[in-house]
Amino acid sequence: MALPHFLIAGVPKAGTTALHAALVRHPDLFLPSVKEPKFFLTDGPPPTRGGPGDAQTYQEHVWRREDYERLFDPAPPGALRGEATPFYLHHLDSHARIHRLVPDAKIILLLRDPVDRAHSNWTHLWTAGLEPEADFLTACRLEDQRKAAGWAAFWHYLDLGRYGAQVKHLYEYFPASRCCSCATWSCGRHPRRPWTRCARSSASTPASSTSSPPRTSPAPWTTPASTPRCATCCAPVPGSGSTFPYPCARSSGARC
Repeated sequence: MALPHFLIAGVPKAGTTALHAALVRHPDLFLPSVKEPKFFLTDGPPPTRGGPGDAQTYQEHVWRREDYERLFDPAPPGALRGEATPFYLHHLDSHARIHRLVPDAKIILLLRDPVDRAHSNWTHLWTAGLEPEADFLTACRLEDQRKAAGWAAFWHYLDLGRYGAQVKHLYEYFPASRCCSCATWSCGRHPRRPWTRCARSSASTPASSTSSPPRTSPAPWTTPASTPRCATCCAPVPGSGSTFPYPCARSSGARC
């Protein structure tokens, strides 16, 4: 049985799927086909109720240790093992669980502009037919109510982007020297750089042997802090120069 050497611990809608796909191709690394085992999110079985679609998601949790370790059994000898569950940073209790089981693990964080991240999160659930609220800001205002009702973390549009307190808590268990943080809003100009940094952090290999993001992965985007935003939906307004993939609805002539 084996445990991971590194964890991609955050954050949702910041490129962790593309990073996982890139690192899977690295010759010195092994990541299981299950991209989000979510093992460290609970001390036992996950909840059974929540918001729309949460019950199905909870059934996908790999919460038994023997099942979790079995994910890494196919790892070749000498390969560094890792997994990607982008909710670990947000779930503060998971930091202690990770440290208790794999205290020497390296932690990789992909961080994205919190507003862009929140809007992308809402768009993801809205287009999936799960988000019942058609207005982004209204959905954000419902966050406390949804949290009280037990909706899963993926519905916490605002809280998932409060990186400061989360990273500070993580550093209580893992020093900064064991953490690699990359801002994905820089990917548009330097698409290889975050993947190279993360591969170096996890495998300590030369940049020439690292994998670039797969061509089939979504193109990264950038939204500078000074970008004008719609006062209603908070998305970049048309003509602002942002490459954010979900601009304000006014770009299509619709009323935002």
